[in-house]
Amino acid sequence: MFSKLIYAVIISVCLCPPAMAAVVTVNDPAQFQAALNTAQSNGEADTIKLAPGTYDVSASGTLTYTPTENKPLFIKGTGPVVLDGGDVECIFGSVRILYVNTTTLAEDGDADVSINGITFKEGNGCSDSDPHGGGIYAVTNSADITVSASVFTSNSTPGSGGGIYAATGGGAVTLINNLFSWGIANRGAGAYVSTESGKVTLTNNTISDTIAQIGGEGGGLYLSLRGDAASAEIYNNIIWGAHCCGIGGYDLYLDNDGDSNSIASAVDLYNNIFSPTAFYCNTPGSLLEGNNISAAPSLTSDHHLLENSPAIDAGCASPPGGLPAMDMDGGKRVLDGNGDGVPDVDIGADEFSPFSPGSGKGCFIATAAYGSPLAEEVVVLRRFRDRHLLTNHLGKAFVRMYYEYSPPVAGFIRKHGALATAIRIALRPVIYTAKYPAAAIAVIVLAMGIGVYRLRKGLQ
Repeated sequence: MFSKLIYAVIISVCLCPPAMAAVVTVNDPAQFQAALNTAQSNGEADTIKLAPGTYDVSASGTLTYTPTENKPLFIKGTGPVVLDGGDVECIFGSVRILYVNTTTLAEDGDADVSINGITFKEGNGCSDSDPHGGGIYAVTNSADITVSASVFTSNSTPGSGGGIYAATGGGAVTLINNLFSWGIANRGAGAYVSTESGKVTLTNNTISDTIAQIGGEGGGLYLSLRGDAASAEIYNNIIWGAHCCGIGGYDLYLDNDGDSNSIASAVDLYNNIFSPTAFYCNTPGSLLEGNNISAAPSLTSDHHLLENSPAIDAGCASPPGGLPAMDMDGGKRVLDGNGDGVPDVDIGADEFSPFSPGSGKGCFIATAAYGSPLAEEVVVLRRFRDRHLLTNHLGKAFVRMYYEYSPPVAGFIRKHGALATAIRIALRPVIYTAKYPAAAIAVIVLAMGIGVYRLRKGLQ
């Protein structure tokens, strides 16, 4: 009986082999392309991990993936990874960075492509016969395309999709937690996304400072839903500050009737920041929308949120597909950015953090006591935090503990104005120490010296 059981197990293993998966780590463009070549036909689901560093794609040529089998591919940066295409201008030597095409497969429903944690810089699609997608060109029949936690900066193309051109027949396109900036294209200078019958999901992306060329449309994002069954869910995105020299849609151009049959595809548009005067939709009556903000997002030069940004704590906490666990910098996604004691998700790829030097976030309690984050005393404490606390492990631990427990105290102070005066008095020695640390140390040393002298004299 036992031998028959062993025999049955052996037969079942032989007839039903386990799914295989290949994982490889690469360190340069040549190794990366070799891994892509292998992944095209090795009969396995593949994961390619990119070691930290800058990869000069312009020297080796566009990274290309055209599989001959219906298997998924996952490309992941394992640290700061930059794929450099050479130059944002269409000059000799600049190239598109990554080309993905699964449409030659008879069936590509399982050939999903996912990309995570990579910076695509200065890619250019001008030298290709299909001039779309300066950073990424990805097309599928039914396979899904997912790009997350990535940065697209200074990519361009004379066609569509300065940062990324992502188009599918019946697959899903998901962009989550990405930053698109300084892109140039005819349509969708940040991103061009298109599907015929699939679903597009855009969650917590920031698209800013992009340019659609003369005659172009969609300076930031161009979204094309080419069939009645197609749909889009657009939540928690900043699409602002784009420029367009064409007919409309400076930030967002939404073509939700791509087959021109007067039947609009379903679109949900919630908790985004974009200007109504820089938005174009060819069938606006079909939109479901709410909680969108038309005020400027207040970004730093590298597209992080400033302290006064309306994006802070203003996102939807439960968008379709869920929230990303981290922001584009790898920081915790849901924080209490406005100090009201309630953690909420921010809009855009950055989650405003009071723990980052230069974040602009001051002391919650001092802000409540002095009435403004711009008060001189709050600025002094913030500067002390950046220079003396966040530069060492003990100081960082103290700051994290403080920001975890202080918001409710600050809320209590705001509700009981009489406490503000007492708190300001109590904070005076703290602020003096923060403003003049050397003098404070000298006073402490002097006081200790006097105390020791008196103690010794008293013992005589």
